[in-house]
Amino acid sequence: MRFVLHARTVQGDMLDIGCGDGIATVAALTRGAHLYAVDPDQNVLQHLLARVPPVHAPHLKVRLGSLPGVNFKFPRFSAVHASRVLHFLDPLGVQRSLQKFFHWLYPNGKLFISTLTSGGEYWDFAQSEIVRRKFADDPWPGYLADVRALRPHWEGAADSVHLIDEPILRRELGAAGFEIETSSTYPLPWDLDQMCCAVVARCNE
Repeated sequence: MRFVLHARTVQGDMLDIGCGDGIATVAALTRGAHLYAVDPDQNVLQHLLARVPPVHAPHLKVRLGSLPGVNFKFPRFSAVHASRVLHFLDPLGVQRSLQKFFHWLYPNGKLFISTLTSGGEYWDFAQSEIVRRKFADDPWPGYLADVRALRPHWEGAADSVHLIDEPILRRELGAAGFEIETSSTYPLPWDLDQMCCAVVARCNE
């Protein structure tokens, strides 16, 4: 919602990366945004193009791609929205993606980002391993490279998942050059057993 409302106040292109069903993309377009939508699924992008009202279609560009590899020829955005995409990435991928966000947004853009955290009952099966890593001073205690080692009947789309709690997200955003404006942690509305951390950040000059 903060990203969508921000669309009313900026003139430059905005980016929704990992746009999925396009909820944020369409809402921002209706508020006057000029926007790039990126997703690794071609079918998702085709569905998004089909549901955008014709009056807003000229303001939307879509791109097939995913983090951290996606690039742009002229990477300058007034805002980047990355909602629950970092959990697909390993630690290096997270760092490279945040560095790209800073490069794309500098000097005056804003980052709207949310991550899945280790909070909530859904991830109870991994808590002992995450706590063990924290005591061992692992800088990435929520990176579960082989979820099935902890939950043999795991039915997720990937073998790995990266749960990023707020302190780690803050640390990495700061290292990438961002200054945090607001942050909040809340349960996912459609799955109250999972917790999400959302941050709005700007480039720190």
